[in-house]
Amino acid sequence: MNDPQRGEIERLAALTFDAKRERIIREWADERYKTVARVHQTHNAGGYLPALIQWAVERLKKIISSQADAYIDAFNAFGLPCDDAAEKTLRSTAIQSAAGSIANVRGDRSVTRHHLGQGVPWHLEIEREMGTAVKEAVARMRMQRATVQNVRKEPPPSVGHTINVQGPNSRVNIDSVDNSVNVVRQGASFSDLRRAIDAGVADAMERATIQERLSELEQAKDQKSGWERYAAFMAITADHLTVISPFLPLLQDHIGRLFGG
Repeated sequence: MNDPQRGEIERLAALTFDAKRERIIREWADERYKTVARVHQTHNAGGYLPALIQWAVERLKKIISSQADAYIDAFNAFGLPCDDAAEKTLRSTAIQSAAGSIANVRGDRSVTRHHLGQGVPWHLEIEREMGTAVKEAVARMRMQRATVQNVRKEPPPSVGHTINVQGPNSRVNIDSVDNSVNVVRQGASFSDLRRAIDAGVADAMERATIQERLSELEQAKDQKSGWERYAAFMAITADHLTVISPFLPLLQDHIGRLFGG
């Protein structure tokens, strides 16, 4: 893989991950408040630490998974396999995020006020869960790598025949009868993608937001706005990749044109 292309993938993955992480931090800040409130209602001061550890673990798992998703989406957009550098970055980010999670729990007022966890290696639970989450994330990235590499493999050359064919989905039949029917979809457009979103996204509010992000992406006029809007679109459609995946070539071509490709 050439360095400029790898740099574009890294920038796209970073933009997507930043958007996802920002949402996770915001949502889990609310969940932290709810967690502390639930323990407060039990009048069990000792319950703060285990509840906050669980909160930290779940948030950490979300962050690690979202970065893996960002890399998988970025490499898929270019039709390339995830590489070792992406795995290394994911592991490094996971370690930093785990350290931040531990610091968040240790510094929580409910923990410090009741002197909880002193002399107890409670942080090891967060570190163990981090290790498991990283393994799961890397496994998904390697599955993407294997899938792309297998798709990209050239079929073995035929022996003893020189054959020229033209047209979409052309087929050659030797000593056999062709009873198949062509179903060809060429030149997918943004209108096609909009119809797919309308059919494939059930929630009306989510569907409207996705359509809005798609319109913003289509209207991008330069590299900067194109990357940012692409990242925002991929982040909000993370739960609907089966709907979006057939249109990744369309989106890739759109971004490529902004770069003069």
